[in-house]
Amino acid sequence: PSNRIFLPPGVQPRFNDTLMVSIRRWLLRNGQGILSVYGGRDPWGSTGLIFPSGDPNNLSLVKPDGNHATRIGSFSEAEQTRARAFLRRWLGLAEQEPNHRASTGRAAGGGGR
Repeated sequence: PSNRIFLPPGVQPRFNDTLMVSIRRWLLRNGQGILSVYGGRDPWGSTGLIFPSGDPNNLSLVKPDGNHATRIGSFSEAEQTRARAFLRRWLGLAEQEPNHRASTGRAAGGGGR
């Protein structure tokens, strides 16, 4: 399979990374409010956007043994709290207690369907 199926007959695609290099450079210099989450064993992470630690405007989390399915919930409670605090600051929401969990909208003990 190839992405050539999206092109008119006879047109050959040419790879040009110039735009992606420019976007990456801009994000690293000017990005604000970006939370990147990667698994260390995910091949897509090799081109990931990792911000320097201590960047006050952005946060990168990498789980060394994680894969493509790595999510905020894949990290330790301390890292999850850090990610939630970052998102709350970015969204302009008040801080909550560290162990607060969002409601699922189900009644306690409810079994769903």
